[in-house]
Amino acid sequence: MNVLMLTSYGPSSHLEAGGIATASANLIDGLLAAGGHELTIVTLDYGAAESYTRRESRGVTVHGIARPSRMGLVTRYAPEYRRVRDLVRRERLEPDVIHGQGLAWYGLIASKLGDALGRASVVTVHGMWDIELRQYDGRARALLARAAMRAELRRVTRLILVSPYRREHLARFGRFESDVVENAIRGALFELPVPVAPPDPPTVLFAGALIRRKRPDQFLRCAQGILQRCPGSRFRIAGPPSDPAYFAELQRLAGDLGLSGAVTFLGSLAKEQMVDEYRRATLLLQTSEEENAPQVIAEAFAAGTPVVAADVGGVAWMLEGGAAGVPFPAGSPGDAIDAACAILNSPERWRALVAAGRAAAARFRPDRVAAETSRVYREAMASRREGAARV
Repeated sequence: MNVLMLTSYGPSSHLEAGGIATASANLIDGLLAAGGHELTIVTLDYGAAESYTRRESRGVTVHGIARPSRMGLVTRYAPEYRRVRDLVRRERLEPDVIHGQGLAWYGLIASKLGDALGRASVVTVHGMWDIELRQYDGRARALLARAAMRAELRRVTRLILVSPYRREHLARFGRFESDVVENAIRGALFELPVPVAPPDPPTVLFAGALIRRKRPDQFLRCAQGILQRCPGSRFRIAGPPSDPAYFAELQRLAGDLGLSGAVTFLGSLAKEQMVDEYRRATLLLQTSEEENAPQVIAEAFAAGTPVVAADVGGVAWMLEGGAAGVPFPAGSPGDAIDAACAILNSPERWRALVAAGRAAAARFRPDRVAAETSRVYREAMASRREGAARV
């Protein structure tokens, strides 16, 4: 099966936890390991001065499109679509399926290209562009995102949802064929030994970009309450400080809360460093006010780190309703503190959640996700053929 995948991709993309680039890299690893897939990657490389073609040792060909527009929502990526279409013609690519990673982004190009070539198109819905833009960038950009989504959903053969959460939001755009296939995480995480005792000192980890939506400020407020009830606890924050002003605000807050000696801001970490942080942590505490399916939860499961997370978006699905991790009501630091302290003060509770998380992590194995994705590819190809036959 020849697969043309449009996604964020590159050597540096493999190093950061979370995001479309990481999810795509893990899926690609799974597809290659399964065999039977010829993969060509096209990526919009915002940092490249010149477009390029790179052939990797494992047989993947990567085409980088340099200097893409940063006005993609306004143009609906029309210039980028033309560049990808011309590349496909120039390289004489004959994909069986075109897979775009990200709604209203790579997916928009993939669905349009599928129509033009008469090929099946599959789009994976990762984030929540329309919701996030409305909350943080204003109504105008949210309207542009929703218009792009409508155009995309009219063309796409099949949607992949990384959690059922987005299905209800997308229903207002019309009817479409969709499957839930969760993001794969790195296979190496499943090779880690099962931890047998809680780390010492007790350590609580936050992992994610330091942006307002993920509420690292609430993590700090929870840290203050945890420290009062569990003296000696340590708190580590792993994630890039996207907004320098907000990062400075968080640093001031940590000082105001009396956490200066207990909290460490780690910045952006390489994947090996993130594994070390999961293993160092007694638990992962996520305080976001909006999420779809955060990969850090799946990675923590596999690493043997219990999870306490705000019950938003697709988090409850990932935590299996509380069987695999502990949800708490969003915006309720008291409940988060109670849940965290119950784990920190009980080795038996900690061991039970380690076991439950490790069992739940099997859902995110690259081989399983690759098999499900390949099934969606085959069904999309069959749907496309049936549609062409009816015409």
